[in-house]
Order: sequence, then structure tokens, then C-alpha cells
Amino acid sequence: MSNISINSQSAQSDTELRHRNVPSAPESAAKSPVSEEMVKAVRKLDVFTKLPEDCRSSGTASGAGITLVTFLLMFLLVCVEVNNYMERRVQFAYGVDPDHSAEMLINVDLVVASPCVSIGMDVLDITGTETHGTSELEEIPTDFELDESSRNRFSIRQHMQEAIRQHHHALQSDLFADKGWLNVLGSEHFQSPNERKAVSACRLRGRFRVNKVAGNLHLTGGKPVNFGGTHAHFQASHATALNFSHRIYHLSFGEDVPGRINPLDYEEKVTQHASTNYQYFVQVVPTELHRRGLSAAAGATVRSFQYAVQELDRVIDHGRGSHGLPGLFFKYEVSPLQVVVKDAGLPLSSFLTNLAAITGGVFACSALLCYLVNAAWDRLCRAMAGRGSSHLPVVTDAGIRYASPLS
Repeated sequence: MSNISINSQSAQSDTELRHRNVPSAPESAAKSPVSEEMVKAVRKLDVFTKLPEDCRSSGTASGAGITLVTFLLMFLLVCVEVNNYMERRVQFAYGVDPDHSAEMLINVDLVVASPCVSIGMDVLDITGTETHGTSELEEIPTDFELDESSRNRFSIRQHMQEAIRQHHHALQSDLFADKGWLNVLGSEHFQSPNERKAVSACRLRGRFRVNKVAGNLHLTGGKPVNFGGTHAHFQASHATALNFSHRIYHLSFGEDVPGRINPLDYEEKVTQHASTNYQYFVQVVPTELHRRGLSAAAGATVRSFQYAVQELDRVIDHGRGSHGLPGLFFKYEVSPLQVVVKDAGLPLSSFLTNLAAITGGVFACSALLCYLVNAAWDRLCRAMAGRGSSHLPVVTDAGIRYASPLS
């Protein structure tokens, strides 16, 4: 029995020794020569030097002050850079219009102090093409006078539009940059007291699709007709004299573009003469708008038109040699040059580069400043020690104390 117990104990001890000598899989893998060589090769790529703990100096009061100033300056510069990136700028360029499309839109919304049955509006261009048959124009019987609330709102928008006209060149960049700013002058319904019931005036609202050539958008007495290629407006002989006092809510060319200024918006002309001829000479300039950003329309090119206008009105009096037709005549010409509006904001790559330059530059300059301060302080201490000063300034974590040179 004793032999059996001795043998079992020796076998158990041999088994424990075997388990102790057999390394686990991760340990054997970690100690393999290939893995060690790979770790050494990767460590050689480390360009950031490290100092041992016993070689590192403790912080000083001057270093702490420079650190606070460094982070404060870095925060201010980053805020300035972020604001510079978020600020939108536009850049204007000019060139020959490359768009050879044959059509453009004329958008109109105005009220004339004459009944709808007695007037007509259409477009006739220099090619002789008429558009009254293909236009999207709605004629709404209304009253020319506005109610008190609508009159007040119209007057406010009229004054704002006048201010925009006077400061057009100073505001144009900001208006194109901020696409939501001009919404305060957006289209609005101004209610007449008897809209759709009275017949003293007519509101014409809609659009014309016309050839991209010079033409004449006109509104005069009678409905437009075409007799064998001859354009005319037919009016009953017993019709009364018409008053062409008018209020223009909106007149533009092309698709709507945020930031565009329409000089004739909220224009109002009132006359007491029955036969008055109003002429607006419009110079239409093609405009190409490029935008950047994260919106669905970002990066797309939007084509539209701006225009400048001059106006002239006179009373028709054949006895005094003032001939012509009473009505409204918008005579427009299309410029062969175009304006290109580009978003000239800071790109994301430049923004990130500037941020990296700010952080790296501030840290490098602060380290240099800290080195110069410490060097100057050491030189001062040595100079005072050489002169035999009995009390030398010593910088410690608790502050500055004066010690004897013999201590």
C-alpha cells in the first residue's frame, strides 16, 4: 500500500510539472521571434520621442501661465476660423452667354384700373411670334383700391424695395449669399375690398414662354387677335376710355432665384388721364448662379435673368402731336453677355488645413516662448549668483522663494 501511494504521488507531481512547463498559445505566440521582430520594426516608426519618468521635470508657475494663454489664444483663433468658414461670399464674373436655348419665361402679376373684358395682354417679339395663345395668364376681376390692411403692407414693401434699389450694389453680394434674406419681400396676396365681384379693375397673373430675343410685352385696350399675320387688339367701338393706372406686384424673367432684385416689384402708377402711355425699357441680363453646400441643389447650376429698367409715361393727345396707343408697354432686349455668380466661400480642405496650422503653430510658438522665459530666468539667476547676492530667486511649485547662495 505504501508503494502504491508513493507511486501515485510521484505521478501527480510529474503531471503538475508537465502543466507548468507547457506554455499557453498566446504566450508562445508573443515570444516567437517573428512577432518580436515585427514589434521592433513598428516601434522604429515612432517619431515622437519619449522621456523616462525620472528625466521629466516638474511643472512651473511660468509654464502654467503660458499654457493658459496658449489655450485661450488657440480657442480665439479657432472661433475666428470657424466664423470665416461659415461666412458665405460670392464672386461675380462676366462673359459671353453660352446658353443657346431659344426660350425664356416672363413672370407677371399686376393690377390695372380697367375691367378685364376691355383689355388684353400678350407678347410680340422681333420675329413676329405671338404668345397670347400659349401663355399661362389668369385674369381676375377685382377693385383697384386696396383695403386698409393691404395698403399698409403694400406701402411697407414699397419702401423696402426703394431702399434696396438705392443700395443695390452694396447689397447684391449679401442677397445672393443669404438665400433666405429676400423672402421678406416675397409675393403676397393683397386683398381688394370686392375681389372677384367688382369689375372696375383687372388683375393679370401668370407667365409667358417667349423666344430669347427682343420683344414687347404689352397691355392695351381690346383682346389680341391675329389677322393674316397682322397683330392687333380688337375693341368695341362704343367702349369707354380706359384708365391704365397700374400696380405691379411682380415682374421677372426666368426661373425664380433667391437674392435676385426685380426693380419693378411693388411699382405703382396712378393717373387721372384716360389715355396714358406707359413705357418700360428693360435690359435683360442672363445670370448663372453656382451654389455649394449640403442641400439637394448644392453644386447645381441655376440659370435665370436679371434686368435693369428705364420708364417713360406720356398722355396721348393727337391734337398736340403726342401719338400712340394708351396702355402698358414693356419693351425688353436680351444682353449677349451674362453674369456668373459663384459661391467663393472657404472649402472644407482649406478649413481643416487652417485649423491644423493654428493648433501646431500656437503650440510651437508657446513652446519657444516657454523656453525663452526659462532661459532668461536661468541667466538672471546665474548673474545674481556671480555678483554675490545673498538672496537668489528660486522657482518652486509653491511659487518663488529667495534663498541664500550658500544654502
